Amino acid sequence: MKKGGNRVVRKVFTWSKAYSLEVPASTGALTAVAYTWRAEEDITIIGCSLAVHRKESTPIANDGDACLGAELTPNAVFCQDGALMYAVGSCNWNTTPASTDFENQTKSIMFPAGYGVTVKEEGIINLLIEHLNSSAADVGFVVDTHIYYVKGIR
Repeated sequence: MKKGGNRVVRKVFTWSKAYSLEVPASTGALTAVAYTWRAEEDITIIGCSLAVHRKESTPIANDGDACLGAELTPNAVFCQDGALMYAVGSCNWNTTPASTDFENQTKSIMFPAGYGVTVKEEGIINLLIEHLNSSAADVGFVVDTHIYYVKGIR
C-alpha cells in the first residue's frame, strides 16, 4: 500500500475485559492505561480507527447499565490536548419488563495528504480506558484499534 511515495504501515491492537460491579454510578468511572505502544522510530500517523463494543451477546440477568470509553492519546490521562480519538460503548438493560439497549461505536479519521500527527522515536501512544458498571452482573467490552502511519517525519 503506497501513499505519496511512502509505505503505509498499520499497527493493530485489541483489548478486552469483563467488569463486575466495581464503580457505582454515583462515584464516577475508573480510568486506566490499557495498552501502550512505543514508536521504534520517527513516524507520522496519517489515520486511525477506534471501535468499542460489548463482548457478550446474551442479555444480562440483573438490572443496570455499563459503559466504557476509550481514548487514543499520547497522554496518560483523559481529555488532554493532543488526544487523537475517543469512542464509547454502552449498554442498559432491565429484567421486568425485559429490555436491552446496546450501543457500539466506531470512529475513524484519515488526515488529508501532507498532514498527520508526528510521533518521535520512543514516543508513546496510549489506549486509555474509563469504565462504569452499576449492576452486579459482569459486563465485557472489546476495543479494537488501528493506527495507520508512515515512517519518518512529514
